[in-house]
Amino acid sequence: MIEQLTDTVTAGTACTPLGRGKGPCSGVGIVEGWCGTITTRVEISADGTLSRVKPVAPSFFNWPALPVALPTRLSRTSP
Repeated sequence: MIEQLTDTVTAGTACTPLGRGKGPCSGVGIVEGWCGTITTRVEISADGTLSRVKPVAPSFFNWPALPVALPTRLSRTSP
């Protein structure tokens, strides 16, 4: 799939205006970060404004394990 996509990419800008959609819509963006996959879901309302944005970084899934792994060393700055 990546090879098929890269065959269609031409030199130029990495951003293309999409214009106005009809009604509400949503999309997903996935990129590879330095510590794993970063995913973002975006929902756009019928009037074209962002109604919801949910970015998820790989470390998000590690936070629940911290109290178990380091019960006496937790910092108060942890979420």
